[in-house]
Amino acid sequence: LTGRGFLLITGLTGGGYIAVPERCTLSLIRKLLPGESLDTAAAEIEAAVRGAITDPEITIEFSYPAGRDHGLGGTAAEIDETGAEVALLSDSMAKAMVGRGVIEGAPFWSESSFFVNRLGIPAVYCAPGDIRNCHTFEEHVDVEEYLTGIVGFAAFMARYCGVAD
Repeated sequence: LTGRGFLLITGLTGGGYIAVPERCTLSLIRKLLPGESLDTAAAEIEAAVRGAITDPEITIEFSYPAGRDHGLGGTAAEIDETGAEVALLSDSMAKAMVGRGVIEGAPFWSESSFFVNRLGIPAVYCAPGDIRNCHTFEEHVDVEEYLTGIVGFAAFMARYCGVAD
C-alpha cells in the first residue's frame, strides 16, 4: 500500500540583481519505501550534491525543516493489504461509492507511520475527493461525494465494531 519511491523537486529559487546569483535554494522531497533508511537516503542525496560541485568557492548547506517521526523527515510505513480490516473497509467504500474501494499505494507520505511504526496500529488513507487536487488552490470535495463517503465509513464502522441492539 505504499506506492513507489521517488525524489521530487518542490522548489528552486535563485537569481537577484546580478547575472550570476549569489545563492540558489533547492527543496526536495524523497519518498521512502518500507525498509529504506531515512539516514541513508539523506546521506546519498548529500553525497550526490556534494559530488556535483567542483568549484571550491561554492558552499553547500543542508537543512531538514520537515521533521516528522524522524529528525530528517518521515519514515515509511506499510501494513498487510490482505488484512481483514482492509478488505472490509474496501468493500464498505465500494458499496457506498461507485468506483471506489480500490486498494493501491499512496503517492505521498502520510502520518500513518506514527500509528503503524510507533503504536503497531494498522492505518490506511481513505477519503472522498481526488488526491490530485489535495493541498492545491483547487482542493475541494463535492458535497454528494462527501455524504456518500460518510455512508461508507459508517457502514465500515458498523460492520467492524458491531452495533448495539
